[in-house]
Amino acid sequence: MTDLLRNTHRSLIAINGKDNFNFLQGLISNDIHKLNHNNCLYAAFLTAQGKYLYDFFLLYQNDTIYIDCHTQQKDSLIKRLGFYKLRSQVVIQDISNNWVIGYIYDSQSPKLFDLKDQVGYTKDIQHSIISIDPRNKKLGFRLYIPKSEYSDFISKFSLTELNDDTNYERLRINLAVPDGTKDLIPEKSTLLDYGFDHLNAIDWNKGCYIGQELTARMHYRALTKKALYTVHLKGLPPEIGTIIMHNDQEAGEMKSSIQNIGLALLRKEIIDMNIKHFIANDTTISL
Repeated sequence: MTDLLRNTHRSLIAINGKDNFNFLQGLISNDIHKLNHNNCLYAAFLTAQGKYLYDFFLLYQNDTIYIDCHTQQKDSLIKRLGFYKLRSQVVIQDISNNWVIGYIYDSQSPKLFDLKDQVGYTKDIQHSIISIDPRNKKLGFRLYIPKSEYSDFISKFSLTELNDDTNYERLRINLAVPDGTKDLIPEKSTLLDYGFDHLNAIDWNKGCYIGQELTARMHYRALTKKALYTVHLKGLPPEIGTIIMHNDQEAGEMKSSIQNIGLALLRKEIIDMNIKHFIANDTTISL
């Protein structure tokens, strides 16, 4: 039996219409033209000033572009997409109630669905969509199953439903992959501070999109002064946003955590000094 983590915190938006590709191309950080039936994408939507608003996954099936976003962001994202729609011939629909979204992160599982060992590889199986995580294939793969077919699907492939995401969160944090709704601050955070350039979320060769100027400037001029690191905790996990100190010097801030590990946004100049141990409140933090 293979474990399937059912994620009730994700939503699915459908973008239909003849302009759906061109409509999204001017809005997102990745190149929408790399999206096809066999390749999914990870991307972000920024403010005009280049600050984070949303991050999401994109899939394509039967002329429809699907956006997999956090449920917290869904309504706001739909509203913002509608704002930019103007005369584009697209239809934006919330179809979350019709689908189940899940993860499988067992290293042997790609064989179950005969998937290529390729980041972002996507395959249609019995009206469902299976994709290797486009951020990092070590995160396993994502499943999008029509709700009406969910029971038959998990039975056919001998899947066991899980609701506890502890192991998945440990995997995500060990790989230093941020969770947009936990780790980034809308209208304040920048993608490069959080390693989105290493998560296949940014295309440096595509044309203009909202927020491109700051993102490109930080990249080409090497202006990034912070980075996200996996840290080990000794003591109670600090709350997100807790300041991390080295002696009397501010080194960064705490991000998401689980059990004895977490993510920390640290100043690169501190890391370059080969400093490995920090304090946040009464908790010892180590790289």
